[in-house]
Amino acid sequence: MSMNKLSKVVGPPPPDPVIGSAEGWSDVEAMAGTLPSDYVDFARSYGSGCIAGFFWIFVPGTENDNLDMIEQVDRCKSTVEELRADPNYRLPFRVGTEPGDLFPVGCTDNGDLLFWQIQGDADHWKTVVLEGRTAQWESFDLPVTGFLAAILTGDLSCSFFPKDLSEL
Repeated sequence: MSMNKLSKVVGPPPPDPVIGSAEGWSDVEAMAGTLPSDYVDFARSYGSGCIAGFFWIFVPGTENDNLDMIEQVDRCKSTVEELRADPNYRLPFRVGTEPGDLFPVGCTDNGDLLFWQIQGDADHWKTVVLEGRTAQWESFDLPVTGFLAAILTGDLSCSFFPKDLSEL
């Protein structure tokens, strides 16, 4: 359902989406298990790339390392561990594949990171946003496509996103 709402907001998929490689998808599923079905539908229809000129979605096995989900696991793990080790931040998360861990799904033009929080059934994983400059974070009880659709329609806000995202 959230995939349908997001499609209405962002329009039809591109004619040749960058959907990654079969090997990449297998590698990510070996790491994280079954991925949320809304994400799989979105990634296979739209591929990796930019949404609304602000959000970038990762896909397993893309040639662009900046959008490759596998590459981003290591990069995000390093970033989050640095923030956890810094006494000025109280980041309660780790990047990984255990219950409660974060797993990267995208980023923004501002350097914010979008994660799933692994907990229970993949179709019920929350979306967690880590602000890129101050290590603030917000958690949303929505799948990633529902989160993006709600942000882009103005039905939801994230305190560190630009206020005019619904106007893009």
